Amino acid sequence: MLTLILISLATASMTLTISKSKFFSWPRSLLPAPLAVLVRCHYCLGHWIAFMWSLGFHPLSLYKHHSAFEVFMLQWMATVAMASFMMGLILLVVPMRGDVDVAP
Repeated sequence: MLTLILISLATASMTLTISKSKFFSWPRSLLPAPLAVLVRCHYCLGHWIAFMWSLGFHPLSLYKHHSAFEVFMLQWMATVAMASFMMGLILLVVPMRGDVDVAP
């Protein structure tokens, strides 16, 4: 459980750094429009970063009762959920100004 919390915190931190910080504003400006929307939306980007973490990390204790696919999906969505919560907390404490607000 502690590992999932740490991965979620890392996901939240990476997501906000890439999608909202001034440091990454120049790479975001170079992206084509469809990809730029995904990178500027911290919730959208969080899914992809959590996906990458889930590809590389699999807790062996979960394999006893579940298939590899079930473990992957469980970890991916749990990481997204926890990272979204942590992103909300981070944005409350450290307000960041994004380039574009993505609204449906």
